[in-house]
Amino acid sequence: RMNILSILILIVGASSRQNFKWENNIIPYYFEDSVSTEDMDLIKSQMILIEENTCLQFSAESKADVPRHHLRIGVNQTQCNDEDGKMRLSGGIKFTEDGGEVLLKSSYHLTDGECGENEYKVKGMILHMLFLAFGATHIHRRPDRDQYIQINTDCIRENATKAFEINVNASSMAMSVPYTCDSLMHYRNDSGTKCSEDSCGWLCPTILPRPGNMDCDKIGSYEANDVDWLMLNMYHCPVDRTPATKGI
Repeated sequence: RMNILSILILIVGASSRQNFKWENNIIPYYFEDSVSTEDMDLIKSQMILIEENTCLQFSAESKADVPRHHLRIGVNQTQCNDEDGKMRLSGGIKFTEDGGEVLLKSSYHLTDGECGENEYKVKGMILHMLFLAFGATHIHRRPDRDQYIQINTDCIRENATKAFEINVNASSMAMSVPYTCDSLMHYRNDSGTKCSEDSCGWLCPTILPRPGNMDCDKIGSYEANDVDWLMLNMYHCPVDRTPATKGI
């Protein structure tokens, strides 16, 4: 089993009252100069996925030519693996107070070491971050989450407890769709756990299904499900834009 040291997404400056819409549903963006071609290609693959499933479109611009409201993308120049060879996935989304720049930043390289060997997990993190940039919030922090899951506080690392607190200001986007445990925006049952090593048996899940919830056999995902795409489309696009609305 591959070891992941940390997956942490920090959101700065967002509020439930913020307007996450983009003019004509076009997102002007640019990459910081330090981002490698390989990392750019991985991020662009998730942009394409969003374009294929929503009305949102990305427009590459130079730093000098981007309009005031734009997406800036950066990747810190730190290797994916830590000194013990564990894969590190973390990053942040920062919103400016004036509603101008949205910064998406990965804390580590995306395509070297273990990240290159586990591309689907890295792509999932980038897609997760793009969803956050466009107004989604973490599903497991919804005010109604206790109807569906249980938080096992005994297993949560002390430095991760805030990431499991209920968000009373959860975005209207997050609340607009049914609760799904296998959402891209839902933490997994090993997220933030004290026990994530083979030596302790992987037996300390931070999230459990609520007793009687038969729709929670999978908790968290590296892929967006139909409800995730519906959530994004209901906010940004006409509801009938996406096939994800079928059967929901």
